[in-house]
Amino acid sequence: AAVRMTRSRKIVFDLDWSEGFDLVLPHLSNIKGLFGWAKASVIHDLHERRFDPAMKTQIEALQLIPKFHEPLIISELVRMQHANYQIDSIWELLQYDEWSDVQLGQLAQAMSGVRFGKGMIEALEMERAMIIHTGQEWMKEPGKIYDRISRMSSGGPDSMFNSAAWMLGAGSYDLAWMINYMQRHLEAARVAVGAESASAYTSKAATIPRIPPSGAYIMSRLMTPALERAMDRVFSIETRLEMCRAAIAIKRFQLRHKDLPADLAGLVPGFLPR
Repeated sequence: AAVRMTRSRKIVFDLDWSEGFDLVLPHLSNIKGLFGWAKASVIHDLHERRFDPAMKTQIEALQLIPKFHEPLIISELVRMQHANYQIDSIWELLQYDEWSDVQLGQLAQAMSGVRFGKGMIEALEMERAMIIHTGQEWMKEPGKIYDRISRMSSGGPDSMFNSAAWMLGAGSYDLAWMINYMQRHLEAARVAVGAESASAYTSKAATIPRIPPSGAYIMSRLMTPALERAMDRVFSIETRLEMCRAAIAIKRFQLRHKDLPADLAGLVPGFLPR
């Protein structure tokens, strides 16, 4: 299955985007299982000293990451989990000395296509559209808001009061605040991804106002925790990827020159672009 996927240009699933936040994503568990299998297969082949099959599977597994992209935060998190799996197996792979410079060059090439910043921005843009869609649906069908917060809590008087307040007018403020919040986060994310700087995001995100204390800001309280963590996850995985790319470059340098580089600057531009 993995080999067939690597031969396709993109991995696309037929989703009904009109479902909004009720969208069902049953394929994610299968995708995650496939990614986990790839890691286990590489490590098993290495331990059995089947080096060429291990490298082949490793490269194919990396090639899957950019081919599977859905503009949803949860789907991006699954892709990141796959990348973490592959980073683990690459560190294991680099413990062996049986590789040629050609093989490591192919591995580096496969690594170069693994990026998450732009994908997460597209996911945030989709989540913003879904927030607008969901808010409009709640305003047209007030019962949906009570159903939603009842699922997120134990129900009771507070749920009834907050949902009533939302339906009687607080909802428009909640939705407006949430849209502005999303726009501010998107602007911060675009700057950070363009500059490849986590600090650029942190400084801009720090200026975004916190959620108003009113319990009637139901949508904002439901949505903001995942949104606030999304870009932190991107910077974390991108840092691990850069460390892995540097390790591959050091291994290639060592193969060619029979010695380690004096510093990372010695890897540019022959083994790293910058």
